[in-house]
Amino acid sequence: MASLSDEELRRGLRALGFCPGPISDSTRKLYLNKLRKLRATDRNRVQLLRSQGPGNKHPPQASLQRHRHDSHRQRTSSASPRHRTASFQRDSEESDEEDDDEYGYREETRYRQLADSGSSLKKGDAQRRCDSTARWNRFVERQLSRALLACTVALSVVLLWLVYVKTVGLGQPAEPGSNILLLPMDCKGKSDTYCRAEEKRMELQLLSELYSFLAKVAGDFECGNPSQFKSRCVSIPEVESYLATINKGYPSRLAEALQWIHQSDTDLGIWLVGKDPQRALVSLQGLSCVQSTSPALSLGCRLRLAVHAAILKSLIFILALAVMWGVLVLLRYRWRRLQEEEQAMYELVRRIIAAVREHYKDWDQGLEPIPYLPIPHVRDALLPPQNRRRMRCVWDKAVEFVASQESRIRTESHRVAGEDFLVWRWTQPAELSDSS
Repeated sequence: MASLSDEELRRGLRALGFCPGPISDSTRKLYLNKLRKLRATDRNRVQLLRSQGPGNKHPPQASLQRHRHDSHRQRTSSASPRHRTASFQRDSEESDEEDDDEYGYREETRYRQLADSGSSLKKGDAQRRCDSTARWNRFVERQLSRALLACTVALSVVLLWLVYVKTVGLGQPAEPGSNILLLPMDCKGKSDTYCRAEEKRMELQLLSELYSFLAKVAGDFECGNPSQFKSRCVSIPEVESYLATINKGYPSRLAEALQWIHQSDTDLGIWLVGKDPQRALVSLQGLSCVQSTSPALSLGCRLRLAVHAAILKSLIFILALAVMWGVLVLLRYRWRRLQEEEQAMYELVRRIIAAVREHYKDWDQGLEPIPYLPIPHVRDALLPPQNRRRMRCVWDKAVEFVASQESRIRTESHRVAGEDFLVWRWTQPAELSDSS
């Protein structure tokens, strides 16, 4: 029997009407003993039914009484009338005894059939309860798996959406350089066509160079490789120095261009920042620096930022998934431990009941001096020393179960060997204990 696999052991217990819990290294020996006892009980019941089969329907005492009645009837048929009257009375008494024996045999047979039917009903109830528990466990595991799968799919969709938004974007802003072409130009008193065209061309070139310069500086700070500037907001002297390297006439026209940007209601991609960045700029006298609102990012920089964002989101997703799986594994481990502790507690309660009942029988026969057992002594007798620390929680649950659910055992307080102990006393009479 020790070579049975876990599945064969589980099927054997269920076939005999017992619903087992999780089978592990710590509970396998317990379930093997349970299977051995159930098989022995079932084998004894089958042998009892065979011994009481159709061939042995009438007990030997009934046949003996029938033979005695026939022989006595033959003797009285040849006797005198007086002897016949006396023998008739004896025959009446013997027939009444035979009727009582037959009635007792029929009652015993009927009680045995009721007991067999009751045991089969108990086995059927245990099988149905076992199947119901197994179906509920499978349902809970299926629902948890579905919930975990749904969370995994949802987090995957969110991660893909974030990668798309970070890489491609929901929409590119309008190119502010096209708005520069719409700025009004002042020819400073000159009304000829050529002068107006030149003024307009120079102003547009200045704004275009300024926009490109500020966008490059902001892009360098976004990509993590800043140039010689300390901030993405460039001061006015630094802007004038840069424009002077391109065209010596640009610095003289910068104030007028900044005034147009300040008065314009259109987003030109250039942000005028005052001394207090939290407040809106009222006039150019409070202007501190200029900054680009649309950094110029290279393709490599965009890919690098997208990869960094994707890796960060992936790590968060993996961490969340690992936490969810860890919680699920811990819950399943906790459920399995609780089931194992419950099965161990029931087995310990059964052993406690057997020990207290056997002690009561010994006391009833005069083999024990006292009719009760101290609870610590029962614990020391049932639990080996190396398992008492590990089984302390199971023992406490078993003691609580016996105190609240077992009516045949009463918990009392007595002085044993000069020390007060909580003891267990068996309260069921010996006749009922033997019959049960």
